[in-house]
Amino acid sequence: IINSIMRFKCVKSFMEPFPNYATLPDNAHYYIPNLPRLLNVEYEPTAEDVLHLRVPTTNINEINFNFSTCTIKLVDVGGQRTYRKKWIHCFENVAAILFVASMAAYDQSSLK
Repeated sequence: IINSIMRFKCVKSFMEPFPNYATLPDNAHYYIPNLPRLLNVEYEPTAEDVLHLRVPTTNINEINFNFSTCTIKLVDVGGQRTYRKKWIHCFENVAAILFVASMAAYDQSSLK
């Protein structure tokens, strides 16, 4: 059934990337064509399946690790608008800030 649905022209056109507009999660183009395999009762995730997962950051997550003689605190803050107000508390005694953006979405407009 899924293969039949995927052959419809309207579904194919929906799956084409929309420039500068985020309509589907960036991993949908991987998972939707793989639905027959993913829905199989004997399905076991592959390394590629795991690499395409998206787990949103909810709240502020911290991890400390040692590098040479330094202890580095890595702080992962949620990017959603509701979490941005909490960022201010992460900037005390900070020596560096690294912003990371998805290469799949760097040129897309936000609906927020």
